[in-house]
Amino acid sequence: MGLMPENEPSSPPESELSGLITSIKAQTKDPSRVSVFVDGAFAIGIHRDVISDSGLREGDFVGAPDLRSLREAENLHQARRAAVHLLSYRPRTTAEIQNRLVRKGYAKGVAGRVVADLEEGGLLDDDAFAREFTVQRAQSRRVGQYRIRRDLVKRGIDIETADRVVTVCSQGTDWRSAAMDLAVRKWETIPVTLPLPKKRKRLFDYLARRGFDFEIIRTVVNEVAV
Repeated sequence: MGLMPENEPSSPPESELSGLITSIKAQTKDPSRVSVFVDGAFAIGIHRDVISDSGLREGDFVGAPDLRSLREAENLHQARRAAVHLLSYRPRTTAEIQNRLVRKGYAKGVAGRVVADLEEGGLLDDDAFAREFTVQRAQSRRVGQYRIRRDLVKRGIDIETADRVVTVCSQGTDWRSAAMDLAVRKWETIPVTLPLPKKRKRLFDYLARRGFDFEIIRTVVNEVAV
């Protein structure tokens, strides 16, 4: 199921409609959509591109299968527009788009077709997303490689791709230096009244949450927490 545009009448059951298309009119509130009338009665409201792609014209005969096809094409059209709208805000993974469409009320099959279409058109590319995401996070020096990998997997990137991309795209990143910078700033915020073991643990846990390697954390804590 998709979402019916607001202020648009419900279409009659397909089994009750068959006959000649007597009119195709642009809708007043949204000229990009048209109302299709069969034998003078409202049959369906769809995007003008959908009716254009169908090849149907005024005077053509339509039956239940034709109207079913129009509804399916309209649903797919709406889902694709919703996906492109989501991508206009920021790049997303195929899993993110698929899940968002399903949450919006579209069937999994429809969401899958949209994702496949966007992948074919180059608008969705999990490898490219993972590379850009990794480079940006590595350059920020605010998280470690394990955090980047975990965040990629949370966004739907498979673990093998995440491992490969993080390994390749973060080459040259000085993770120890990044962890040291964060540790020095964090150390200054820890209350001086805390016993040293607790201060060290707080610093260790902070760097662990940031996703740095255990050996890097241990080395940095031993240097800073003295």
